[in-house]
Amino acid sequence: MFRKNLVHISHSDLVSLSIKWIKKYPWLIRTVFFDYEDDTSAYVEAYSEKKQEYILTKFNQITGDIKWQTHVVNGGYGTPIVFKNLVFCLNSFDSIAAYNKNNGKYLFNRKFDDRIRSSMNVIDGYIWFSHTSHLIALDENGKIIHDFHVPNAFLYGTVSKYQDELIIIGTKYIQDENTSNKFIWAIDKKNGNKLFEVNLGVGSIISTDTSGFWLQKGYIYASNNDKIFKISAQNGKIVWQRKVNGNVHRHTVIADSQAVYYTTLKGEFGSLKLKNGTVNWKVNIEEGIITPPTVINGSLLIIGDSSIYVVDKKEGLIYQKIPTGHSPYSAATIFRNRVFLGAGEPPINGLLFCFEFNQGVNNNLEISQDFYVGNTLNSKKLQLTIEKKIIGMKQ
Repeated sequence: MFRKNLVHISHSDLVSLSIKWIKKYPWLIRTVFFDYEDDTSAYVEAYSEKKQEYILTKFNQITGDIKWQTHVVNGGYGTPIVFKNLVFCLNSFDSIAAYNKNNGKYLFNRKFDDRIRSSMNVIDGYIWFSHTSHLIALDENGKIIHDFHVPNAFLYGTVSKYQDELIIIGTKYIQDENTSNKFIWAIDKKNGNKLFEVNLGVGSIISTDTSGFWLQKGYIYASNNDKIFKISAQNGKIVWQRKVNGNVHRHTVIADSQAVYYTTLKGEFGSLKLKNGTVNWKVNIEEGIITPPTVINGSLLIIGDSSIYVVDKKEGLIYQKIPTGHSPYSAATIFRNRVFLGAGEPPINGLLFCFEFNQGVNNNLEISQDFYVGNTLNSKKLQLTIEKKIIGMKQ
């Protein structure tokens, strides 16, 4: 469900970010998630290396003040979810625990036989997730409603609905070739029958808070190693595939009505045409990128070089840079007009950022900051950005 918070489009103008608040935590801070019935609060799970435990926190969006905290045995590799009056998160590697969203009180735990490596999603009134080769639906009391089996598969990432089918991702062992390949499956939501499967080639299990695929307007955008695929959600046909510079499969690619956007572990981010996958533009930064991009109106947010970059999504030009520290297990998620990011110098020194995004970009007179990107061996271009302001006025 975190994917809905990676895109916000109300118009096509560029935006700029301003820091609203920063909170220091002695933890590795993961991806912030939300209760869509509550405009004032947000949630985040973090890992304390000192205590060897996970901490689930509910905080005030306006101030960053903590509303409650509770401890989780192990937070797993998937983003938690708020469903009705409960917060569900992964627990003890093989379980899902439920907490009262109002006070953080532990309510119950649903244990499974195998390790869970997927995020959770609410689809048609049930919580869907996967463990090993099973696709599971739970009700709000933790009762199993569906348990569909995908033979020889190891499922991870996210679960999405398209019409009457469920789209899932994972790996499957190919005995004749003695390889483990990455697959996309479409499963009938009513009976668990396989409708189609798409073999994306030799691949590995990639389970992070933001791993998976992107589903939009009847197409699945998925990645494997250094390739991005566009796949029909109707029949599983691969429409196009495009090779990029570096592994792109650790986290999801994203798309809007204009393009597909990606980031790679070699520090490349770029834009591809929806129709045929040809490159609109691409940029290299110094550091490998391990989080997905985020779209706000006419802008992209890219997390890399211990900073958050704000980029013109049509041209690939970077026009704002804010130092944040490292974000190994977070992504820039959006709720209303705010952006949240877990960063800092984890695992001991974490920072939780709240930004507000402003409509339009100022172009005033005094230089307040300059920075450059793209001076790598892989890059053919050098970008120099200069921010300006009028003396005595806010930027």
